[in-house]
Amino acid sequence: MDHDVQSGDEITLEEMRLKREEPIGDVIAEQRFIGVDPSGFRRELIVQIGRPYQNEHGHWSCPSALYGLYQRFSDLQGEGAVDALWFGMQMPWMMLIDYVQSGRGKLYWPSKGEEPEEEVPVEMLQVQVVASEDRQKLWDALKQRSSGQALE
Repeated sequence: MDHDVQSGDEITLEEMRLKREEPIGDVIAEQRFIGVDPSGFRRELIVQIGRPYQNEHGHWSCPSALYGLYQRFSDLQGEGAVDALWFGMQMPWMMLIDYVQSGRGKLYWPSKGEEPEEEVPVEMLQVQVVASEDRQKLWDALKQRSSGQALE
């Protein structure tokens, strides 16, 4: 079920993390990590990005998810398919950055055979999002685009 927000409503980070039960459907990209919390508990974290689609109002949206910490996020809107895809990709990365920077856990690449797991530096995740001084602008844009508001 989509989150219905009226124009002008404030959207919280928790609302952006709304757990959606239905699967993404046509997954076009997936990345796996191992998350380890301070107590040593390990979990598989799976980022999934779905194929952008045009909704009944003509707006482009892109589904994304971060399984293992959240579920599927509210679909993010863009001016076109590529814009929606870009915003859809940003939400899971922002949540992974928050996971590491808040001290809730560390990220590791899954091991390959006998090789030990290698820690994922948070700087690598930040580079894939935006420069840190622009992060608040991205949060604001993600909030607007997950609200279902018409884009200006």
